[in-house]
Amino acid sequence: MLSKRPSERRSASPNSDRVAEILQAAADLAAEYLSRSDDPESPVTLNPPPSAIHQRVPLKLDGPAVPVDELMEQARDLMELSVRTGSANFSNQLFSGFDPVAIVGEWLTAVLNASMYTYEVAPAMTLVEREVIARMGKAAGWTGCEGLFTPGGSLSNLMAMLMARQRALPKVKSLGLQGSKLVVFTSAEAHYSVERAAVILGLGSDSVVPIGQDRYGRMRSDAFEYEVKKARTEGRQPMMVVATAGSTVLGAFDPIAEIADVAEREGLWLHVDGAYGGSALLSAKRKSLLNGVERADSLTWCAHKMLNVPLSASVIIVREPGLLHQCNAVHAEYLYHADNDAPDLDTGEMSIQCGRRVDALKVWLAWKARGDAGMAALVDRKFELATKMRELVRGRERFELLSDPDEVGGGCNTCFVYHAPSLDGLPPEKKLRAIDAGTHVLRERVRLRGRVLTNYAPVFGVRAFRHVSANDRATEAELALILDEIEAVGADLDLRPLAEQGTRPTP
Repeated sequence: MLSKRPSERRSASPNSDRVAEILQAAADLAAEYLSRSDDPESPVTLNPPPSAIHQRVPLKLDGPAVPVDELMEQARDLMELSVRTGSANFSNQLFSGFDPVAIVGEWLTAVLNASMYTYEVAPAMTLVEREVIARMGKAAGWTGCEGLFTPGGSLSNLMAMLMARQRALPKVKSLGLQGSKLVVFTSAEAHYSVERAAVILGLGSDSVVPIGQDRYGRMRSDAFEYEVKKARTEGRQPMMVVATAGSTVLGAFDPIAEIADVAEREGLWLHVDGAYGGSALLSAKRKSLLNGVERADSLTWCAHKMLNVPLSASVIIVREPGLLHQCNAVHAEYLYHADNDAPDLDTGEMSIQCGRRVDALKVWLAWKARGDAGMAALVDRKFELATKMRELVRGRERFELLSDPDEVGGGCNTCFVYHAPSLDGLPPEKKLRAIDAGTHVLRERVRLRGRVLTNYAPVFGVRAFRHVSANDRATEAELALILDEIEAVGADLDLRPLAEQGTRPTP
């Protein structure tokens, strides 16, 4: 049978000939949504229960085709029922804000629908990724480095541990762990992905040794050296150390240069988890926070945090080229051909993924649009907002700042507690217990009001509010609103009964 002509093979979908119209409608919807995110009066979240979402949007996928116009209305409803992470009143995670140019890059990535395993199928995007990696590596003080974009910082940290394991056990790919007792050292403030990577790689969670911290949440290099020597006396094999540049709770930067001294003496792989704080390398004012990073073996860096790029945009960068391929290649000849165009540019054998999307394009476009100076200004703005937030906390009688990163170079997190009037006169121990439990209660009541969304976390043994200055559009009034909301729900709330509770209460 003869094949049909292209026009006859085309999809019979009623929407197939409305591409421009559909994309324009989506652009209008996105622009409307983002403009409302910039409105300080728009709620950050409506806190919809599952029943409300099901009632408003027909989520079931059983039924006839839905016209695009109707689908757009359903998409609008879903967006309204979602959290406005681009709002200046959203400080719940380590990302916020938005960059319209980067959003365009995200859209174009979907339009291209390329996979980053061979140069043959992603020629231009392979070179874009190489350029972004090279520029980020240059910021870390490296030339000739290599790297890849990954689905997130956790995967970047996993790949760093893979390479450290490969260096410690050169035959691990064929022989496995063979009963080895490898040890990973990291700060007690490190991201949980370090422990999870150890579990995934068969090292076990007990292989991760948490290192003590100072009062700013930074790893103590003397404690690190002590734990390395202790592990050796126990017959274990130290493999790597993970230094954190911008911890999740306190936003702390470990002393990388001091850690590098110990790592070099002991022959350990040094990985810097700069998922959050790596962008400080772009700022002349803040890059000293990562002094010593040029001595690291690998670096994680998420552009979707400080640089306003849409999720996800994480990289793993390695100082020594060839290690990613050595660690991950299994020689899949059906895909990677020696006679391909520029086979030396194929990246698939460097990755633990096969299919890999083009996450570099949005970073490249955003960087082009801002330039080096614009990127530095973006980072500086976020640090300045954090300093202002801490000033606001110190300026209110009933708020207590638990750590001040500005005393050691800065950071974008502000951790504090609220001393409710109802706790006045309580003995210190009972008051501390009530503050610990009360932070959870206050935060939940603030969240349900929907005007702001900020998180809480344990800080030196007590639950505290954690504000992240991730949105460069925030104003002083919007920073103050978070404190206003806490005071509004806490001024007349009796938290004294919580002083007798040892477990988390129900708000």
